[in-house]
Parts: sequence; structure tokens; C-alpha cells
Amino acid sequence: MLAGQVASPLRRRARFSRRVLAMASLALFGIASNARAAAGDDFQVETSVTMKYDDNLFLLPNPAPPGGVSDSSTWMQTESAGFSFDHQYSGQVVHADASVTNNRFDSFHYLDYNAVNYNGVWQWQLGSRLSGSITVDHEETLDSYEDVRDYNTPNLLRHTGQAFKFDWEAAGPWHIVGGILHAQDTNPAAFTQVGTFSQVDGQLGVSYVSALGNSVTLQLRDSDGRFDRDPDYTALLDNSYKQREAEVLTRMDIGGWTALTTRLGYVDRRYPNLGERDYEGWVGRVEMTWQPSAQTTLKLAASRDLVDYEESDSSYFWLNELSLSPVWNITPQLQLQGSVGIGWSSFAGAVEPTPYGTRSDRIANASARLQYKPTAYSVIGVSASVSQRRSSYTGYGYQDKTIGVDATLTF
Repeated sequence: MLAGQVASPLRRRARFSRRVLAMASLALFGIASNARAAAGDDFQVETSVTMKYDDNLFLLPNPAPPGGVSDSSTWMQTESAGFSFDHQYSGQVVHADASVTNNRFDSFHYLDYNAVNYNGVWQWQLGSRLSGSITVDHEETLDSYEDVRDYNTPNLLRHTGQAFKFDWEAAGPWHIVGGILHAQDTNPAAFTQVGTFSQVDGQLGVSYVSALGNSVTLQLRDSDGRFDRDPDYTALLDNSYKQREAEVLTRMDIGGWTALTTRLGYVDRRYPNLGERDYEGWVGRVEMTWQPSAQTTLKLAASRDLVDYEESDSSYFWLNELSLSPVWNITPQLQLQGSVGIGWSSFAGAVEPTPYGTRSDRIANASARLQYKPTAYSVIGVSASVSQRRSSYTGYGYQDKTIGVDATLTF
């Protein structure tokens, strides 16, 4: 383990006991509290506590590489307080939420961090035919160590985004849609395979919306991306890119219990200085939501994507995924959620000879969550997950299991 970063078993047990007591107190307060957040309230306050055990936070292979971290199991606690605001002014709808979170790791204190997250949406309306939205969002979270080998640096991802979108009912069922979007992702790590970057998108399309609400949309998107670095002609890393996408989106209700959404697109990314990193291809997603009864919902999804991933032996990878997510409302107060998924990653676009061949991964995961609502304003939940990756590259496979408990109070 990292020197000076591991808490003793006695201290872990003491912290665990205090946190269980804190969570129990929050849950009991939610049951007994006379505070009420009426369904029509514009302003609500929410507090929550989450405790989670991860037996392999750094997603180390088994056996772990010699000379480094050998055990990355840890308890984590997240305490959050925030508010949400919803209000409608004539045809305008405003939503805002913000929270402050305190995140602590029993075994790796250098990963501790505080985060301020927020999201704001203005759904605007001009007349009867022109509408749209303006959104801003910010999130700070510890990102996965799935392909990160620097365990001494917190892999803290900060995402900020802004978007302006419009929908003009041009003629009958025909709509003109479009928007301008900006996103920025920053990471303090010295280098990541994706990198710190910002991206500006301009999109424009035409949509047909039937009287039943089914729709077909053809949309074009032009993106300008920039990395926080100078061109590196040794590692063959560019400082910017241009990306163009064309996509067809559909949404269809099949009967009263089934909804189907699809996306079929073509992505073309070009680098101005290092064309060796260019890539293009077809991508898509199919998602079906089926509600066989009033208490049960099943969601089945299949997707194929192109993901930027810049190493010497790859510039991108194909990601194919299948997932099934059921929800069962056992009673009005008790709900069981689950998910199972499997994915395949095939890396391509090597810029140097690959003596070990082309990398390919297979990822499988499953999770379950049981939540209980003792009142309309409090939720208690328990959850568990397991994930596994097998890789053609030695040292890139892992197994990970988590368990967690959480309590939330809204007033």
C-alpha cells in the first residue's frame, strides 16, 4: 500500500460505526420529521449520506504489479446537501439544482475532495411555434481508474457545459431543430488517453413529428475540439480536431406499453497536424422500453460507438454494448432495480508498431439496488455491483465488487 495513506483496522471500524449511526439518525429523522415538501413546492432542500465499500477502487489486475499498490479496497463516504427549484412563468419553465458534496476515503486520504455540482435549465417559448432550452451544468467526480496507472494522483474529472437549443414548428408536422453546445473536461493528471479538452458543437436538422408524438429527425453536427497541450510530434498527439456527424434519430410508441428509440450515425474526425490519428465509421444505438405491467419496466439497449483513445498502439476503439435494466415496484414504498451488461472494445489506429498485437477487451457488469420510502420525503437504499474485464493485454484485466447503503431526506 502507499506509505502513510492506510488507516488502521481499529480506526476503520470506529469510523464505520460513527457513519452507520449518522445514516441511521438521518433515516429516522426522515421518518419522524414533521417537515413537509409539498408536491407543488417550487423550492426543496435535499440532504443525503452514502456509504460504499469498493474492494478494488484502482481496478488492479490479479495479481497486482509488484512494487506498487497491492490492495485498493476502501470504504467511501459521501455527504451531500443541496436544493432544487422548479417554476413555470407563463410559457417559460425554469429548473435549477445545486449541491455541495464531501467525499472521504478511509484508506486513501489523498483522494478526499469536496465538490460543487449544479445544473440549470430554462425551457423557453416564443409564441406558439418556437421553443427551446438554455442549459448550464457543472460536475466534479472521481473518474474511473480503468486505464489509469498513476495511483498517486487523484483522477478527478471536472465537467462544465452550456447549451442553447431550439425547435421551430415550420409547417404542420415538420420542425427545424438545432443548437450550439460547449463542453469542457479537465483532469489534473499529467496525461490521460483522452486528455483535457474543450469542444464546441453546432447542429442543425429537420424533424417530422406525427400527431401521436412519434418522430424522425435528420441532424448534422459540426464539432471543433481543442486539447490543453501543444502538438507533440514525438508521441504523435495533436492539439485540436474537427469532427463531423450525420445522424438519424427516431422515437416510436408501440402500443401503450412499449417505446422504441434509435440512433444511426456516421462520425468523421480529422486532426490538422497528425492525420495518423484520423478515424471514421458508423455508430448507432437501439433502446426499447417495455412495461409489461403497472409495476414492472424492462429496458433493453444495444449500441456501437467510436471512442477517442490516444496511445502509441491506438487512436480510438470500437465499443459494442448490450444491457438489460429491469425495475420492479414491489409496493408503493419498495422498489427493486437491476442491470446486467456486456461490452466489447476493439482498439485500432496504432501510430507505432504493436509487438503485442491489437488490444481487445470484454467487459461484463451487473448491479442491483433495493430502495425503501418510509415517507414521501425520505429514501433508504442498499446496493451492490460486480464488474469484470478480460483483456488481450497482460495486466489490463480486473475484477471489482462494491456494496453500499444510502439515505436521503427532502424537505
